[in-house]
Amino acid sequence: MADLTIPDNLAEKIRDIARHENRSVVDVLQMMVDRYPVPAQQTPPAAEDERKREAAIRRVRLKIYERARRYWKQVGNQERLALTDEQLDEQFWLIDPDGIPRLKSEQGTIEIPPDPLTMLAEAAQKAGLSSDYTDLSEHADEFMRATWPEHLRRKWKRNGE
Repeated sequence: MADLTIPDNLAEKIRDIARHENRSVVDVLQMMVDRYPVPAQQTPPAAEDERKREAAIRRVRLKIYERARRYWKQVGNQERLALTDEQLDEQFWLIDPDGIPRLKSEQGTIEIPPDPLTMLAEAAQKAGLSSDYTDLSEHADEFMRATWPEHLRRKWKRNGE
């Protein structure tokens, strides 16, 4: 790790931003630095792509954390509201279908309903359709014939599909 000396007034501004956003100073600095592109001749394309992918994933995670904090603030959960981004990186699990942010410590204590897209993919796989098709929507007729009961197929056809 390298030491970097910056003026006190700049350091205080960075600390204020970190406190306001409930983030670490390092995280705030990382977000600031990520906004500047690295000159192309210094970064191999694969490394640049990976850096962009990681930065995109980080932005999504931070937005999820913001949503979680809004919920915790609304319900008055000060303990979870005080978690830093680094702590959430380690502890956060998901936002459930009811919009409740869940931590990894809650895994196994609540039941998450099956994801409809996962159910669709599983049905396609059972029907033998998913291995050959990258876009199931292009094969809706085949999927419908393989998985839907007869009365639903007739109704679907009557509606002009």
